[in-house]
Amino acid sequence: MKHIIPIMAASIIASACSQSGKTTQPGPAPAPTAISMPSTGSNAARPMAIVYSTDRDYTALVPIVMDDSRTRIVSYPDPKDLRHSALPTPLSDGYLLDLRGISPNTVFLTITCADYAAMPSPPSPDTLLAHISSLHPFTAMYTLPITAAEARRDPSLCDQYIANGFKGCKELLKVKK
Repeated sequence: MKHIIPIMAASIIASACSQSGKTTQPGPAPAPTAISMPSTGSNAARPMAIVYSTDRDYTALVPIVMDDSRTRIVSYPDPKDLRHSALPTPLSDGYLLDLRGISPNTVFLTITCADYAAMPSPPSPDTLLAHISSLHPFTAMYTLPITAAEARRDPSLCDQYIANGFKGCKELLKVKK
């Protein structure tokens, strides 16, 4: 009797895994979001603070994520997602604290978050591609050794890392001059 349950479980799992017979391609990644996860006593499972600088002011513009080659959109937000979206927090030396899920493959549209949020549905991918303001907007990007929630509560912590030349931080992107 002891072996019936494991055999039945293995049979059910094998059956579920082989029933479709089809392979599916993963869809686009979910739109970037900055979320605060509950405290678990360890920073490993919580999003870390990201600080970045850009070649010009994109703070009011919609961020979307491209693939590494910058030829295909990987994800973009639904207009509803931007209705309560926070703009990045300004820091010292022109850096910004990310509150929207920025990554090295993020680009910004020429559409403001307010205008995009007012749309009844997202624009088509072709329209989004036509509205990219710059394929390489960042001049630097770092992950700080503090959580995003800690950084939001006390942005002066970010300023301390900036003042110390980002010692102890992970460099995600830096444009060589």
